[in-house]
Amino acid sequence: MNAIGIIVGLLLLAFFIASGWKSFKSKKSFSDQQELIERTHLHRYFHLNEADMNELLNDNPTAPKIVIDGTTYYPLTKFQKWFASNNK
Repeated sequence: MNAIGIIVGLLLLAFFIASGWKSFKSKKSFSDQQELIERTHLHRYFHLNEADMNELLNDNPTAPKIVIDGTTYYPLTKFQKWFASNNK
């Protein structure tokens, strides 16, 4: 009876390790996650003054953005690609 308990315990241990390994491999790495920048701080990333950035954003309402609880955030990677393609 004691040997059966050890075998069942080892099987459960192997199952939990395998399922943990699957979920570990499927998670996005930190570099794949989007960094969200508030509108008030966005000009710092593009070496523009605040007035120029506000003018750019007001003239281009299609810029990639996310609004959360009334605050506008810009996904940095997507915005960089958009900025590069619109400022050639």
